[in-house]
Amino acid sequence: MYDLHKENIVVATSCFGLGPVGKLAAIVNKARNTYNWFAIGEKFDFSVFHDNIFEDICWSMDRDVIKSFLHKYNIRFGIVVLKNKIAKMLTELGIKVIYIDSLPFMWTKKDAEEGKIPYNVYCYCAQMSIPLNNSSKRLFNEVKNLRWIEPIVNLRPLDIKQGNQVLINLGGFSSPHGDNYAYIDLIIRPLLDILKQQYDEIIVTCGKKAQTNLKRKIGLEADITSFSQTEFLEKMYSSKLFFTSPGLTTIVETLQYNKPTIILPPQNLSQFYNSLFAQKSLQQYKVIEWLSDELSLKKFLSMDNYDEGEIVKIIYDTIIKQNTPTNSVIYKKYIHKVLNQSYFQNQLFEQSINGVSQVLDILQEAIEGGN
Repeated sequence: MYDLHKENIVVATSCFGLGPVGKLAAIVNKARNTYNWFAIGEKFDFSVFHDNIFEDICWSMDRDVIKSFLHKYNIRFGIVVLKNKIAKMLTELGIKVIYIDSLPFMWTKKDAEEGKIPYNVYCYCAQMSIPLNNSSKRLFNEVKNLRWIEPIVNLRPLDIKQGNQVLINLGGFSSPHGDNYAYIDLIIRPLLDILKQQYDEIIVTCGKKAQTNLKRKIGLEADITSFSQTEFLEKMYSSKLFFTSPGLTTIVETLQYNKPTIILPPQNLSQFYNSLFAQKSLQQYKVIEWLSDELSLKKFLSMDNYDEGEIVKIIYDTIIKQNTPTNSVIYKKYIHKVLNQSYFQNQLFEQSINGVSQVLDILQEAIEGGN
């Protein structure tokens, strides 16, 4: 039985990769003893949360089912990460929603016209990272209560000796827009062929949903696993070599720890933006890029009549077309060349990371204002 003296808070998140889930986990784990936590919506990966943190769960996108769940537990407040449909639904059901948007630069005019942007939530928390273009700025003029917050990560000091393992982080490696296993054949297999000549321990981390298929494709060549947030940071920090898909949360984490980082080619649209941010902010980095103009941010910026999901499908289709035996050989030679290069160097990029505390302060404001 949950504590009747604590406020009940409902949460939901997008399951596109581990970034949104990781942000939600950073918030919930930080305040696990302050509130009673409940989860709804699309089923998400629990591996980054503390054990048994949710009092009850309602895996449903049905409005009536969710309404009944909220009434059962007298829930008045919610936190939603990048799941605009749930944010709008909860707002219509009378819930004070704190909506967290870590990719505010991704909205398009088409999204606004189709009513996808949750303008009317109690508080719209947009994470500061990549500057908005003029078009995006105009879209945000419509937000009822906009707060710009710092990156949402939950870091702690680490004092761990470097090991001899290689860590390859693929993020969640799952998408509602289809699978991307051609990426494994074109990029990860050639990379593993090179690494296994020098390293005995190679770890590939991804979301739990992707593990079965990845084990089927590369299971004998690497240890494929998922980590809790703390385990991931420790393993990243201690790795001899660290490769990562350009997820924004991971970039901020490696930036804070000054970890030399090798950036893998983007898997989706937001990661093209993130890769540029990484190259401007990380102190030491290398980049494995797509060797095709068909897989470039310039190409996708010209496609302003498409939404993100449509562009991701195009990205996946393009990677499939690129996945030929000839290109596999070309990428293997190219990756080998990148690994033999020195790390690029940037000046130390100072960035505050108080997003978790800022969101929890806004939640407390909402509760105090509602009592």
